Amino acid sequence: MRPVAVRAALLALSAQTAAWAQNTPATTVTEPPAVQPAQPSAATPPTPLPRRAPATEPTGVRPADVRPTRQFQTVVPGQPQPGDPAAIRTLNDALQIAFTRNPSVLLQTERAVRTSRQVDQILAVQRPQIGASASVVRLSGANAGGVGGGGVSLSQIGSPFPSGLQFTPPGSVPISLSGGFSTGAGGGTGSAGATPPGGAGQIGGGLGTGSTTGSTTGGRASGASGRASGASGRQTNGDGGDGGGTFQRNFDLNQIGARVTVSQLIDITGIVRTAIQVGELEEALSRLELARVRQELALDVKNGYYSVLRAQAFVRVNEAAVAQAQEQLRVTEAQLRAGVAAQFDVLRARTQLDNNRQALISARNQVNISKNAFVNLLGIDPSTPVTPEAPAVPALPPLDEGGLLTTALSQRPEALQADTNILKSQKNIRLARRNLEPYLNANLTGAFDGSRSVSGSDRASGAVGVTLTFPLSDGGATRAAVDVARSDERQALIQKDQFVRGIKAEVQQSIIAVRDANERAEVAGNTVTQAREALRLANVRFRAGVGTQLEINDAQTALTQAETNAVNAQYDYLSALARLSRATGNPE
Repeated sequence: MRPVAVRAALLALSAQTAAWAQNTPATTVTEPPAVQPAQPSAATPPTPLPRRAPATEPTGVRPADVRPTRQFQTVVPGQPQPGDPAAIRTLNDALQIAFTRNPSVLLQTERAVRTSRQVDQILAVQRPQIGASASVVRLSGANAGGVGGGGVSLSQIGSPFPSGLQFTPPGSVPISLSGGFSTGAGGGTGSAGATPPGGAGQIGGGLGTGSTTGSTTGGRASGASGRASGASGRQTNGDGGDGGGTFQRNFDLNQIGARVTVSQLIDITGIVRTAIQVGELEEALSRLELARVRQELALDVKNGYYSVLRAQAFVRVNEAAVAQAQEQLRVTEAQLRAGVAAQFDVLRARTQLDNNRQALISARNQVNISKNAFVNLLGIDPSTPVTPEAPAVPALPPLDEGGLLTTALSQRPEALQADTNILKSQKNIRLARRNLEPYLNANLTGAFDGSRSVSGSDRASGAVGVTLTFPLSDGGATRAAVDVARSDERQALIQKDQFVRGIKAEVQQSIIAVRDANERAEVAGNTVTQAREALRLANVRFRAGVGTQLEINDAQTALTQAETNAVNAQYDYLSALARLSRATGNPE
């Protein structure tokens, strides 16, 4: 074809394109509101001081859920276990697996079990202390003595669990809005990973145990000596001239005996009852901590699931970009052969294709990384296949700030933990006075002497005693312990104030994040439609010879960015809903 004919054809196609553009209705551009959105300003709901320990059932954890784990009794740790899923397909399946296999949940469950058993161990002083013994003693001579009894003192009832919540307070880490900051196809992806071992804080502290049984060895020795003295007295009542000789002939220096002692502390001042209440509060705290770990895990699992879907969506975006670049290179090479394009245009098209291929390679590898991290978070073999189903995107829920705050403060484990910690610190003040409280012990002792020198009527003996003790002074140690406990109470009140404000901040930030992602998703949908149309027109202009390679590259870059923003907005919206659910304390 002659150059004149080519030029005429191109001019005709350019005229047709201009006419089509004039007949095409203009796209309405939605401008963002000029007014700054109002900051959430709902009043804080009432937060009265607690009067009794809160129930843990609203948080999704019951006392029956605290039971020992059994899975590693027959399976070597670190190896796949029987019953592991062949693949992960739905979010609900992933949540159920995580709740039964995630190490953080299992560790906190074992801590709750351990706390329950420590409470039983420390508070065993409320039960009778029973001891039995048998002895064979070779005496060097006859000695007199009396029978004594043991018991339990209130000083042995230590403060089993100190006050204080050691995990990171709510609201300490603000939410980051990722929209509008992504600069590439891979931007906005999240990484799902388990909290590293030791990263989560724990509640409570070390536990001290005191001796709960009195010594009975001295009583046995003195009892044997008393019986020996009695035998000596009986012999000397006979012949006074050779009484000493008679004693030497009849008294058996080999003493054989058995003894059973029962002692019971009688809680006349209520100290033991207070210690029991502290233990029950600590058990409630351990269950609330388990609920907190489960809720944090649910949020991590949801974000990990959405990260896999987000990465797969980025792959589709980059595959479309590669396909467009391949088609552009084909058209440019054809134009080069026809003599209407330059070698420079071909090089630009090839460069664009190679860049898009690199982005596609990274996107595909990011999918594998996201899947691996997600499965590892669940607590199963990281090689387990993941074929996630895209969830339906729910409509924007009613964001009643006041109602959401009331719900959060009534069922967030952190809020209930703060209240429980206040109660525990108050009980510990009462417990700190134990060293100067009177206490009562009842003792019952039964003994049997098997020595040959003792007559049959004297072989069995018993003793019953009641001991009332009034401590007078301990040098100020109790007063200092009470001051320490009062300081713990003040700290508990400070922590509740901190936690209430933090929970409110998390709820308000979650509301902002939900609205932000929802609005960006609406704008991103229009942007993608416009960018696709712009790319189509750029291709038409380039084929007609009136457009340039640079126009196509710019249009393709704009489309890729628009599709990336749309993907980010969609999964940011789902993640924001999951965070709002966590901020309000929903069990799942």
